[in-house]
Amino acid sequence: MRRKDREIITRREMEDILSRAEYGVLSLCDDGKPYGVAVNFGYIPDALYIHCAPEGRKIDIIRTNPAAGFTAVGDTQLIRAEKACGWSSYYESVYIDGRAEIIEDTEGKIAGLNAIMRKYSGRDFEFGADDLKGIVIIRIDIDNMTGKAKR
Repeated sequence: MRRKDREIITRREMEDILSRAEYGVLSLCDDGKPYGVAVNFGYIPDALYIHCAPEGRKIDIIRTNPAAGFTAVGDTQLIRAEKACGWSSYYESVYIDGRAEIIEDTEGKIAGLNAIMRKYSGRDFEFGADDLKGIVIIRIDIDNMTGKAKR
């Protein structure tokens, strides 16, 4: 990281940002072309979970190339100034890279959905066969996680 003064070095602080971020951007590489999409997500140590339909572009890309990046942005605030070059922002973000895996088994789907629901609701849920029928879970096993902030 070029700006070491903005680097977040503790895992706890990065996890705090992940817990507060409302969404993240999943980044994949589709035959040499970038593809990014905003998603809701759940986090547990060493993995992220995302849910989606059992078919579509994300799934097609992951089956071909499971390399994945993910960015979550926490708190931000625009800094206004009289001169254009004086404008800036306060921010905090976490970047993750890892490998995506499509999870289609019942136990894996429930674990992923509960990771997502705990993030947004604070609790686990019961899921029946009908709830799980039309979805898959994408689990991203985290290889590397970095954070950056200007506060």
